[in-house]
Amino acid sequence: MADAETLEDEELVADPGPSPKLPLIIGLIVGLIFGGGGAVAYFTFMSEPGESDPVETVEAVEEESYPYYFELDRITAPLLNGRKRIVGYVHLDVNIEVHEEDMVSYLDVREPILRHAANAALSQSGAGRADQPLQVDYDRIAQGLTQAFNEALGRDVVYAVRVKNATRL
Repeated sequence: MADAETLEDEELVADPGPSPKLPLIIGLIVGLIFGGGGAVAYFTFMSEPGESDPVETVEAVEEESYPYYFELDRITAPLLNGRKRIVGYVHLDVNIEVHEEDMVSYLDVREPILRHAANAALSQSGAGRADQPLQVDYDRIAQGLTQAFNEALGRDVVYAVRVKNATRL
C-alpha cells in the first residue's frame, strides 16, 4: 500500500511540460513588432505629397492668438419701458474679449473709463428688450457695450463683450 501511495504522489508532482500560454505570448509580441513596424512604414511612405507634416500643424496652432478676457463686474443698468421710464434695474457682470495679452493690463488701467462708457451707453438705451422691458436683451447689451468701449478708448481694442451674469434687482 505504501508503494501505491508513493506512485500516486510522484504522478501528481510530475512536470507537465512547457506552459500552453507561452506560444500565445510569443505570438502576441511578434505580432506587435510586425504590426507596429507596418503602421510606421505605411504612414511614412504612403502619405500624399501635398499633406502637411503633423509637426508643422502643431506649430501653426501655437501661432494662433487666443482670446483673452478682462472681467468687468457689477455694472448697474436700468430696464426701460417703451416711454423710456425705469421699470427696474439689473446688475451685469461682463467679460471683455481682446486678442492680445497686453491689452488685458491696458484695460485694467482704464477700468474707470470703461465703467463710465458702460453707464453712459446703458442709461440711454437700457438693458431690457423693446417688446418686454423686464427681460434682459443680452445681444443688444453686448453690441452696445462693444461699440461704447471702443469709442471711449479711441481705438478698436475690444473684440467682443460677453454678458457673464445678469441679476435683476
